[in-house]
Amino acid sequence: MANRWQTILSAALITLIGAALLWSMDVRPGLLTPGALKATQIHGTKFPITLIDAVGESIQITEPPQRIVSATLATDEILADLIDPARIAGVTFLADNQAISNVADRYPASIKRIRGEVEEIIALQPDLVFISPYTRAETVSLLLGTNIPVVRLSGFNTLADIESSIQLVAAATGTQKQAEQQLSVFAQRIKQVKSTLAGVEQPRVLFYNLNGSSVGPGSTIDEIIHIAGGHNVIRDTGIKGSQKINEELAISLQPDVILVSGWIDQDGTAASEQLAQRSAWQNVPAVQQKRIYDLNGSWLFATSQFTWEGIEQVAGILHPQLFSAQEPEQ
Repeated sequence: MANRWQTILSAALITLIGAALLWSMDVRPGLLTPGALKATQIHGTKFPITLIDAVGESIQITEPPQRIVSATLATDEILADLIDPARIAGVTFLADNQAISNVADRYPASIKRIRGEVEEIIALQPDLVFISPYTRAETVSLLLGTNIPVVRLSGFNTLADIESSIQLVAAATGTQKQAEQQLSVFAQRIKQVKSTLAGVEQPRVLFYNLNGSSVGPGSTIDEIIHIAGGHNVIRDTGIKGSQKINEELAISLQPDVILVSGWIDQDGTAASEQLAQRSAWQNVPAVQQKRIYDLNGSWLFATSQFTWEGIEQVAGILHPQLFSAQEPEQ
């Protein structure tokens, strides 16, 4: 009973601290204007460094931050391979979700799990907060009003975007050397895959979700298909990014290989089997040749260094004769 009351009192104290800080802070005007928020820029390669925040104002960080709060799964994952967990005060509750997180076993229970609420972030008394481009403008406004250094990432649509995010996180935390080593390994992996695939014919590939969505240029899946030695048939349609397409269009593209996200129906039937059973798809080459594959792994949802894990998996699917050791996860 005593422990229960202690827990309740601690939670109440955290709420009061957050509320008090919110009450006292200066919320700058203009933050809620559409398009006003920008990605953070960092000036300087060694501390002290200067952040140019989401509304163009500067704040100086004199030394490497020691109480970092990550309010986005992307930075939960990026930080896991860059810094000592002792420097992290909070990560998102999604970090523990094994279905979508690549770091489900990386953060000790002593690190606070948050849901992105301003009060709980402020109550952790961070000296640096990471947010995503999708963080609500209202939340960004309140955080910036506290004068806590806030780093807003730019986007995750391509591998180059993710690389920029890793470099930004590294610059803000003083871990540029670790990031450079990591990105160098990724570059070598891509170089090796491309070298292995030199001169090889590209199969026509469709990435398709049973809800009707697919991806074109401007998406990491499109890049992965290209690097892994395939031609994304959505490129022939002019569609960019992630879009819903009608089934007739998908069938008309006549892919040689179909990649589907590996979710399973209530009766235990995999997405690949469900698609193969649809009568309208029976004349599609990928169905006739039984080349429909479930893509598994939390890299599918990643917007971090773990996205690169998909390259070898897809290359092994498209060109098993060249990547026999790369078996797709089941």
